[in-house]
Amino acid sequence: MGATAPHVSGALAGDERLLTDKFLKRFNAAFDGVFNIKWLLTGEGSMLAAAPELVASQPEAGGQSARSGQGVGLPLVPINAVAGLPTDSLAGIRLEDCERYVVPEFSRLGAQYLVRVAGASMQPRYYNGDLLAIRRLTTASFIEWGKVYVLDTEQGMLVKKLMPCAEDDACVLCVSENATEFPPFRIPKTEIRSLSIVLGHVSVE
Repeated sequence: MGATAPHVSGALAGDERLLTDKFLKRFNAAFDGVFNIKWLLTGEGSMLAAAPELVASQPEAGGQSARSGQGVGLPLVPINAVAGLPTDSLAGIRLEDCERYVVPEFSRLGAQYLVRVAGASMQPRYYNGDLLAIRRLTTASFIEWGKVYVLDTEQGMLVKKLMPCAEDDACVLCVSENATEFPPFRIPKTEIRSLSIVLGHVSVE
């Protein structure tokens, strides 16, 4: 980004002589403009440049992506189709036909798909209509407690923060942010058919 290591360290440490508008613009450019420059300069608005208006990629002529299910950006899939991932055809939905959104930071985090939140159980963390960036896990044997996951269970698809069950290691405790209306409940690990970790979200107003 055209700055020395001491300059960058000093700016990030809050030295007002170094933390100039010019530095912040160069800093943002070094990260492919992923940040909202207004947020960097004033603290107002969304942190990510892609948050207010996501960029949808268009399929090539004939309705096909460059590679089946592997077009540009993350595919937005119905939350009830997550259980069938990853395939090119799931719950009657073809990945190549899904809308795709380019959010560079999500790609860097290893996200594979986007799903849309439905309901109010995770408010105020996530609101109805928000988009979640998720990565499908190959095993549910290791769970990061306190993280939010999309679970495919016998009760249906759930978006919950997972915590350990103090009384039973064979269960997980599903916690909603809106705990007043949606109290925590336990689910046996054997009833979790698939698990996807939430890596980030975009608020949709």
